[in-house]
Amino acid sequence: MGARLANRATCSLQAVVLLGMAINVAAEPQERLPPERPLPDRTAIQAELSQLRERIEALERLLSASAPDAASSAAEPVLPAAGGRDSPARQTPAVVEGDAGEARPVESVPEPWLDLGGALRISYSWLDYDRGSKERRGDFDVELFRLDLTGGSGPFDFSVQYRWYNDFDTVHHAWLGYQLSDATRVRLGVVKVPFGLLPVASHSFWFGATYYLGFEDDYDSGLELHHAADPWSVHLAFFKNAEYGSGRSERYSFDVVTGGDQQNEELNQFNGRLAYRWQHADTRNSEFGLSLMWGELHNKATRDHGERHAIAVHWDGNLDPWHLQLQWLDYQFRPANPVGVSDRQIQLGAFGAPFLIAAAGEVVTFNLARSFSTVPAPLDKITCYNDYSHVMPRGERARDSIQNVTGCLLTAGKIYAYLDWITGKNMWFIGGPGIGLSDDRWRSRFNVNIGYYF
Repeated sequence: MGARLANRATCSLQAVVLLGMAINVAAEPQERLPPERPLPDRTAIQAELSQLRERIEALERLLSASAPDAASSAAEPVLPAAGGRDSPARQTPAVVEGDAGEARPVESVPEPWLDLGGALRISYSWLDYDRGSKERRGDFDVELFRLDLTGGSGPFDFSVQYRWYNDFDTVHHAWLGYQLSDATRVRLGVVKVPFGLLPVASHSFWFGATYYLGFEDDYDSGLELHHAADPWSVHLAFFKNAEYGSGRSERYSFDVVTGGDQQNEELNQFNGRLAYRWQHADTRNSEFGLSLMWGELHNKATRDHGERHAIAVHWDGNLDPWHLQLQWLDYQFRPANPVGVSDRQIQLGAFGAPFLIAAAGEVVTFNLARSFSTVPAPLDKITCYNDYSHVMPRGERARDSIQNVTGCLLTAGKIYAYLDWITGKNMWFIGGPGIGLSDDRWRSRFNVNIGYYF
């Protein structure tokens, strides 16, 4: 607007100048005028000139006042960006003056953010090894309600998840994080243990045998560092102890717990994981990785320390629409038990149920899944899978444990439904006495879990 006003003022000045010239011509001697035109009155001419001078001064004052607006209108307009913690307006560096007066950029801090989420899950199960379940033709109940809270400010963030089951409640994870750089971050608290296939070594709701041995989707109390510089990924972690004391089996993660003559607890655990990922195509990639774990076992009866260690090699192939997971794992627990307590077994616990496992063995995992994106409404996607895991224990009177899960995951918006047929031999949570013990009987169960995630 200022520019248009300046142009109008310039035109007005030009008109005034031309009018003044005309008046000056009119004021010259009479012989220059046509004989038929009468001489103008000199007093009237002077009055008109005075009025024109006042108009010129007024226009000059108006033009001077509008000059800053005219200059700013030539620059690109600055528009506020949309809100949100990743808003470009909040990420653009500001410019301030330094001590010497020079301009220097200062990174603006993203605004704090907070998200609340959760899930409600219902479950139906039928067990062929439970007479009551067969007589009732299965059981239906509310399996889980959980709340998730995540947030952050600048390089800091946090995440907490708490769960309520039918007969107990427990923390899933709770950590504070700090982003050291674009490629490196640290987390402190109840953190996921970086070991083997991540995020989990399975596709089903029922997980694999490694979960029940404490080597899949496990969370402990400690510090974890992750550095991801494509194609490499490095995890280093130290865990002082499990997320709860050793006397509590009401927990989500499977850990060493105490009870009876089993008085061991896990302490001072170190984890390292190195993985390399290569891209085959736009939607296909593979990851090869190596994981190591070492930690202590403290026996409350002997007040002595044993140790435990594990190693795993994995291959994770995302071969759209197929997904293949392969893993070999070797583990060993060496407890410092008192005389009379066998070192060939150790006690784990979760979901309020302690049980024994073979203290040493190997685990092979072979999982295959296929996704289908062309599905009938209201479904968005279907993923069908077969997850197979085989535990080969070492020790006298130890028997192999096998778990196989065949099923499909159906997704529709925020609803996820797992339909699983689980079969197992000598396998805990499928009617077996533990893992790697002395039972050769096969058992199975049908499980449907439907969850709404918000």
